[in-house]
Amino acid sequence: MKIGIIGTGNMGRTLGGLWAAAGHEVFFGGRRPEAAGEAAVRNGTNHEAASFGDVLLYCVRGIDPADAIGDRDVLNGKPLIDLNNRAIPSGFQFEVSPSSLAETLQTQAPNAKVAKAFNMLPQEVFEIERAELQDKRVSVLIATDHQDARIAVEILAHDLGLNPVNAGPLRNARLLESAADLVRYLIARTGPGPLAILSVPLLTSATGSSRFGGRRPSELDGPEPQRIFSVGQHLRVESSGQIDAPVDVLWSFVSNFNNIAHWHPDVIASRLESGTGTDAGSVRNLRLRNGMCIRERLLAISPENHYYKYSVIESPLPMRDHESLVRFTRLNGSRTRVTWIAEFSATGGDAEALANGVKTGVMDLGIEGLTAAATSGRKEV
Repeated sequence: MKIGIIGTGNMGRTLGGLWAAAGHEVFFGGRRPEAAGEAAVRNGTNHEAASFGDVLLYCVRGIDPADAIGDRDVLNGKPLIDLNNRAIPSGFQFEVSPSSLAETLQTQAPNAKVAKAFNMLPQEVFEIERAELQDKRVSVLIATDHQDARIAVEILAHDLGLNPVNAGPLRNARLLESAADLVRYLIARTGPGPLAILSVPLLTSATGSSRFGGRRPSELDGPEPQRIFSVGQHLRVESSGQIDAPVDVLWSFVSNFNNIAHWHPDVIASRLESGTGTDAGSVRNLRLRNGMCIRERLLAISPENHYYKYSVIESPLPMRDHESLVRFTRLNGSRTRVTWIAEFSATGGDAEALANGVKTGVMDLGIEGLTAAATSGRKEV
C-alpha cells in the first residue's frame, strides 16, 4: 500500500517505519518538513503526504484537516485512520465524552473514510518484535462505517503482528477512546507501566458438561442481548505460502470472483448470481467435488493492493458470521506470498475439526491450486 503519515510524532514515526520495513510505500508529512525528515527519506508536507497515500494515518490531535493539510478534498475517498486520544486531564480525572475525536474528524472531512484504530496501544508496544506480539495476540480494535477502511486497517495490523478486532461502527470510537483513557490511567497510576494493554483474547469453550448448569433465562431475554450468548465459538484460521510467480500473474487468476473453479482443486463449478465478479456485492454459487453447494459474497476487492475479502452467506457447514481475506504480497519480481485468513463462529459440532477442515480443505488446498495454475495454467471446468 501507499501510506501517508500526517504528523511525525512518536506513533506516526514508529508505525510508518514498521510499515515501510514490511514493504509498504510510506510518505511522512509534517507541518515542518524538516521534522518529517527526521523520520524517513521520503518526506514533505502534510499535504504532500495526504496526496501520496492511498491510506492515511492521522496523527495530529484535535486539529481540523483544513488546518493540518490545507485542502480537505485530497482526503476524499481515502481511508483515514485516527489514532488520537484526548489530552490527559489534571490528576487523570477522565470524563466520558458524548462524542469522539474520530467522529469529529469524520464531520470535518465528510468524504474521507475515517476509522478509529491503534489508539489503545502505547508506542512502547511497537518496540516489541512482531513474532512476540503475534504470539500474545495483541489486539487492535477498529471502529468505522466503511468496509474498505476496515480492511485496510486489518491488513496493516496483520503486518505488525497484531490481531484486528471489529469494534463496530464509528460511533463506537467513543468506547475505544474511553478504553484508551483507562489504559493511560493504568499505566500512570496503578503501576503496570507503558506496556499495559487491553486485548481481546479468544478462549475455547469448556469441555464436557457445564459445571454450573450453563446460562439460564434472565433479564437478558431480548433478541439483541441473547445474540451475545448464541454466536458460538469464534475461530480464526490462517494459511500462507510462497509461490514462484509474479504477483500480477497470480492476481490474474483471482481478479474475477467467479474464476475460482479455474484454480481451486475442490471447486468444480462457479456461477454468478449477481454482480460482475469484479465489484463488491457480487455473489457466486459454488459446487464442490463432494456435491456441496456454497454461496459467497464479495465484500471488497483491490486490484491495486492485490487483495479481496468475501463472506460465506449460505453453507451446510455449521458456521456463521464468516469473513475471509485473501492477499497477495510481492516478495520480488518473480515470487509472491499468498496469505488467506478466515474468521467465523462455529454453531455446532466439533469446532476444532471445523477449523482444521477449513484450513486444509479450503485455504491450504487453494494455495496449492494457485501454485499449480502458476506452473501449468488454469484448470479446465
